This record gives sequence, C-alpha cells and structure tokens, in this order.
Amino acid sequence: MPEQSAQLCVWIMALPLIASVAAFAAGRRAAPGIGIVTAVILTFLTIMAGAGLLRHGPVRYALGGWAPPLGIGWRLDGLSALMLMATALVGTGISVYALGYFAPRATADPKQRDFVKQQYFWPLWLFTWGGLNVLFLSADAFNIYVALEIVSFAAITLVALSGTVAALTAATRYFFLTLVGSLVYLLGVGLTYSAFGVLDLELLAQAVRPGTVSAAAVSLISMGLMIKAALFPLHFWLPPAHANAPAPVSAVLSGLVVMAAFYLLVRLWLDSFSAVLTPPAGQIPGILGSAAIVTGSLLAMRQQRLKMMLAYSTVAQVGYMFLIFPLFGGSPAAKGFAWNGGIYLSVAHACAKSAAFMAAGAIIYVLGHDRIKDLSGLARRFPSMAFAIALAGVSLIGLPPSGGFTGKWMLLKAAMLSGKWGYAVVLVAGSLISAVYIFRVLEIFMKPPAEEDAELRAPAWLTVTALTMALAAIILGLGADLPVKLLRIGDPLDLSEVRGYLL
Repeated sequence: MPEQSAQLCVWIMALPLIASVAAFAAGRRAAPGIGIVTAVILTFLTIMAGAGLLRHGPVRYALGGWAPPLGIGWRLDGLSALMLMATALVGTGISVYALGYFAPRATADPKQRDFVKQQYFWPLWLFTWGGLNVLFLSADAFNIYVALEIVSFAAITLVALSGTVAALTAATRYFFLTLVGSLVYLLGVGLTYSAFGVLDLELLAQAVRPGTVSAAAVSLISMGLMIKAALFPLHFWLPPAHANAPAPVSAVLSGLVVMAAFYLLVRLWLDSFSAVLTPPAGQIPGILGSAAIVTGSLLAMRQQRLKMMLAYSTVAQVGYMFLIFPLFGGSPAAKGFAWNGGIYLSVAHACAKSAAFMAAGAIIYVLGHDRIKDLSGLARRFPSMAFAIALAGVSLIGLPPSGGFTGKWMLLKAAMLSGKWGYAVVLVAGSLISAVYIFRVLEIFMKPPAEEDAELRAPAWLTVTALTMALAAIILGLGADLPVKLLRIGDPLDLSEVRGYLL
C-alpha cells in the first residue's frame, strides 16, 4: 500500500539518525553492534520500499499532512529507490568492514588500539547515512540543502578521524570548499524562491521559465553541487581527503558522497530545471567531464601511493557520470541510453571504488603502507586483496561483464546515436588510460617478492567484505534489467517512447 511505503520512507530517513545518537551515547563497546543492527534493518526496509514501488508505483509523502508548497514533500520513485538500494548495499559493506578495521589490535601499545576512531566513527557514519537517505528522498530544494549539510559536516569530521597532520589538512580544505559549495547552492535556492515562490521540485518543474534570474539560479545551484561532486577543475580537495582518511571513510566518500551530489544534479537539471536548460547548456558539464576523465586518469598514472591513485581515479569516474548531460539529447533512444547509462555507472562505481579502497585499507592494515613500488609479490602473499583490486579494476576500466562496462556501453551507445563522436572517443580513450594504471598495479602485484615472506592475513571482516563488494560490481553487469526497470517507475523524463531500449 502507498501508506505503508510512505511509513517505510520515514523510517529509512529517521532510523540512522536515531541510531547515530544512540551509538554516540552508548560508547565504543556498544556502538559497533548498534551500527551493524542498523545496517541490517535499513537494508531490509530499503528492499521492502523497492518492492512496494514495483507493485504500487511512486510515493509522495507530505510531512505533517501539509502538502507543498506550504509543507515539505518527500518522494520515492525509481531513481531515488535505486540510490537508496545502492547506499544500503555499500553502506552495509562499509559497516561490516569497519568491524575489523577499527577493532583493537593484538598489541599492548594503547596508541595502536583505535578506540577513539571506533568510538566516533559509528555515530558519524550513521549520521552520514541518514543524511544521504534524507537527500535521496527529499522533494524540496531547501530540504536538500539541509541534507547536504548533514552529509558534508559528518564527512568532514570522518576525514579528520585518523588525526594525522595530512588528514587534518585535507579535512580543513574539504571544510572550506564544501562551505563555499553549500553557500553558493543556498544562494541559488534563494533566487529560485524569490522568482517562482516554490521550492518543491515538481512544482518548480511547472513554474520555472527561461530568463535571467532562472539562468543565474541554475548556475549557482549547479556550481555548488559540482564542488561537492568534485568535478574538474573543482576537484582539488578530493584526492588528499580520500587518500588520507581511514579506509572505511574513503569508501564512504568515493562510493556514496560523490554519487549523492551527482544524483542531485541529474534530478535538478533533467527534471526541475529542464525548461531552462537547453541542449547547448549540457555541453558545459560534458566538456568538464571529458577534461576530468583525461586529467584524472593521467594523474592517477603518476601516483606512487595506492589510495592516492584510487582517489584520482574517482576524479576520472565522476567525469564519466557527467557525460549524461551532453548525451541526453537527440533521439528518444539516445536519451534512454544516456539516462540509464549515467545512473547505472554511478551505482557500479560506488561498488567498485568502495571495494578498491577496502582492499587498499586491508593492505595498509597488514603492511603499514600503500607504496605501489613496494607491493611486489602481493598476489602471492595476499591473494584475496590482489584479486579484489583486480575485480574492482575490471569495472573501473569498463571491461565486460562488469557494471562499469554496462554503464559505459550505454553512454557510448547514446553518443553514437546522437552523433556526438567526440564523447565516444573520450569514453574509449579514458578506459584505455584507466587500463594502463590498473594493469601497472596488477603487474607489480604479480612480480616475485623482494624476499620470501610469510603469507599476509587480515581480519576476515576486511577481506570478505572487500571481495563481496568487488563481486557486486561484476554482478551488476550481469543483472541490469532490475535497475533499469526501477528507473522507469515515476520516470520524471517521460521516456515512455523508448521502453524498448534497455541496454
């Protein structure tokens, strides 16, 4: 029933926020248990909400019974449901991984026991998860701002969790940039409200008209979200933040936080502000995305640390996602492929990149470093994590049968159908460059070790979770029908004429 789906949405938003407070109050001993139980319940609730969506269609919920524009509206449709499911999948993996990563080590040295990190990781992580769920379900531009602030400030604190000088410096830079992004977004929302008198996304889609104020509002909102998505050339805060954070935090940032900013841009550009944004406007994020693919991939090739390489890879992967905007034009079939491909690629990236950062974290856990040149023989000494990085790399490169391949293939198909061959070249070239730095690392892993050392072992929580997330990125390429079917429900883009164009 729609009423039950609406109640599920309320719990999906409220539960992680309540659990965050409970984990903070309970202390370090009980916090992990609260986190895992919350992750399991959230996953179950998200699956139930998705099943209800398939049966009954989209759900609109008015907080307190006050309908927009007076009240705050929430919306569950195929796009938001897919984002919630991806967050539940990756979030559960991160939660399980954190059990091993922050567990006290077998040492008498108190400095090696990550008590403080464990105590504060769980409430901050659950707060981030709750903010993401609020963001995905929000149907009000100001409420989105509130959700962005929840996610941003929790993520900033997570970056600083390790307490090193590099992490604190990266967190400080992240703080100032995300503050600028939030203020710019809020200014755009203010201009929108002053011009049209509504903030509900569906009402905005009906009210927005081309004009100077509309163009300025869209530009400000887009700029703020592009900063949070780390789109080139606004990416410079991302690599140090992702590379110097604890491994579970790196997985949160690269897998989920970046995906959330991209989701908002898709929702606003292609739905609420579609009347203002002409096809030529889509070339701006397309050009920036192309530059991100090339620049991010080339910089990833030059890195000497595994986590830094993965961070610059995120810059490139964000660029692929933003190709949805210039390719969403032309024939209905091109629109369908661009829409499905861009969203699908973001979900595949969330799984693959979280797996890669988890594997890198396990390597640092047992070796104490992630210097690429000193990882020779890893395939023999730590085969599970070498295999996890290889599987994640398959999706990041875009090789079949991975989810990354499916997403890139659909974007490539959209480029060919719309006659935009330049973007097709960028897609192929970016994948080739990605293959260079991924295979470079795997080649070092396969080299004989400098000296015969014992096989490396990490807690099972770390290895099993990293492998599971890497396998999820591969499985996504084998089962695209359900996600694409979800994207059709409550389709804000009216792609009914392209229902036959799935893959």
